[in-house]
Amino acid sequence: MSEFSPSDELNRCFSGLTEGFLGSLAVHGLADHLPSPITIEVSPGDHDVLTYDAPEIFQPAAEKVELMNTYPPLAGPVGAYGLDWTMRLLATGANLMEAATRSESPANILPAVNDFEPWEQDMFDLYTYRQSRNRYRPVPNYDKKGEDMTVKDGIQALAFTAILFTSHEMPGYDDPRPLLTELAASGAFSAFALKVPFSLVTRMARQGTMFAEPPIMKRNERWRVRPELLQHFDEGVASGKYSRAVGNIEHLDRPGCPVARRQRGAAPDGRNSVDSAAKVMAQTVADSPAAEIPVHVYGPDDW
Repeated sequence: MSEFSPSDELNRCFSGLTEGFLGSLAVHGLADHLPSPITIEVSPGDHDVLTYDAPEIFQPAAEKVELMNTYPPLAGPVGAYGLDWTMRLLATGANLMEAATRSESPANILPAVNDFEPWEQDMFDLYTYRQSRNRYRPVPNYDKKGEDMTVKDGIQALAFTAILFTSHEMPGYDDPRPLLTELAASGAFSAFALKVPFSLVTRMARQGTMFAEPPIMKRNERWRVRPELLQHFDEGVASGKYSRAVGNIEHLDRPGCPVARRQRGAAPDGRNSVDSAAKVMAQTVADSPAAEIPVHVYGPDDW
């Protein structure tokens, strides 16, 4: 009998939810759950311990943007491709989160979540940042459980990673949409998710922090995460620099995001859930209308 692996079991549960969700999206399309206009606040990026301790790796963006009327509020640094690009990625992430977890969405994952066994629910409680299904305040029309919010957190991290990957303009890519499509097909999202400590990407996005240098590079016609950046995170995790405890979360038996690797026993060319979701996000952004998203900028008149 093989030894129980929380990473493998979370991968199995996550992958089942993700595959069902992406399959439903292919049939029903991406429903628009966002209010219109979107309310945003634009402010300077913040200095924090990351930018002070490792300025060669992290730097505050000149601006960050926050979507004020989504749950949870989404934010990200404004990079070389401008405010509209950051906002478009955040809006796409918000739509994917709502499509996955709102009961009225035809692609929602709630029926699959409700089918989880109690021990599977306990696993989400122990090993994710949504470790208690019962302590979060209720949201109208939303059956808030740890499993649901963990999926929502994953989509949020995907949008944040897309922003960080495209925060610097890359040669030959005046339009970032083809760049994002190539990144999603390259496996860069899963490679990043296997190395970056939990919550760091979310922290960077909410603070308006970006990487001081482009985090990606092209080698042999394929996009990769820069090896020196991956090495920095390897060393930081090993030294405890990025081991910030959150609640009573237990450590997984394998490093990185559980769904950033193929399921055990899958074919060598099998996809993982992170890269599959990245492809859907890239395609959704690529197909979105060129017209600007209706926006209300939050300012003193709203205080």
